[in-house]
Amino acid sequence: MKQQDIHQLLEKFYEGSSSPQEEIDLYLKLLEQPLDSPFQKDLELIESIGFASEKLHKEKEENKLVFSLIIRQKRWAIAALLPLLLVIGAFFFFNTSTTENSFQNRRALGQEEVDLQAERAFNILNECFDKSGEKYYQASSTLQEANGFITTSFEQMDPLFPSSNDGNWQNLNYYE
Repeated sequence: MKQQDIHQLLEKFYEGSSSPQEEIDLYLKLLEQPLDSPFQKDLELIESIGFASEKLHKEKEENKLVFSLIIRQKRWAIAALLPLLLVIGAFFFFNTSTTENSFQNRRALGQEEVDLQAERAFNILNECFDKSGEKYYQASSTLQEANGFITTSFEQMDPLFPSSNDGNWQNLNYYE
């Protein structure tokens, strides 16, 4: 009878018409089978589907986290891109003339040297953006940590002034 139940559940599973409870029942019955059972391959398939599903779920959660971080930092990214766009715009605006030479210390520069100097300038600008991003994240985490300390301090002070503040520290008058 048990073999017949497994065959029926497998048939429904492979047709895609099994309910979640039937799939759990099938999995549990397959786990009870001996290692040399003809149902071992079915058990391995069901387990691999479960592992793949779990992996996809974890990846989806990780992607949600990354996306939320990107959205949170969107305005800072735009602010960081603004100077870069201004520099690029100025470069193209002032680089429209083809008859004038570029000079450095009253010495005419060839186009290759101008390109090299521009590349150096953009590399320096990129390094500045990287450093400012690192400093922003450091400052942000320090501020969050300080906010946690301040909140904890206020919560610890609540019992000291139970009738005067009612848990609302922003409305206290310190100079009465």
